[in-house]
Amino acid sequence: MANWNFTLRDSQYPQIQLGQMLQVHIIELRKAEGLRELTAPLLAWIACLLHNLDEAAMTAITHPPVQEALTHLQTLYSDEELRLAAERREQALVDAEDMLDQARYEGEQKGLQKGQQQGILQGQAQLLARLLECKFGPLPPHYQTLLSQASTDQLQNWSLSLLDAESIESVFV
Repeated sequence: MANWNFTLRDSQYPQIQLGQMLQVHIIELRKAEGLRELTAPLLAWIACLLHNLDEAAMTAITHPPVQEALTHLQTLYSDEELRLAAERREQALVDAEDMLDQARYEGEQKGLQKGQQQGILQGQAQLLARLLECKFGPLPPHYQTLLSQASTDQLQNWSLSLLDAESIESVFV
């Protein structure tokens, strides 16, 4: 299917369908171009939108509104300053999209890096907690809190202190 027709209806009275002037048509141009059951004006618009740079195709169009649109396009193309402004605008849009893509990529990379760092930190804290439990028995809540809030350096220092510690308190000195 190349042509969808959406009709507006009242939400409180669905049997009421709003007029044809308020209908929305969505047309897949490439598919619709091959359909010959469409009206001549619609086919003219499709040809205009798909082939507006092909002079031979444009001269074959006879539908007056499309010819008027083509005249306006020709005016736009012939005005060098206006054409350059349009090209600059188009390039600015492309550049802005590229900048957004780059910012998204950098944000994702920073997020991944931060997530990895947090994962490593949590792993170190869990390992130290298990080692403390193996050596000293169940870990009191106070020390669990200390481990969960510790930096990498603190965890490394406590891990080294654990090797020679006689009590759990001496690990956290």
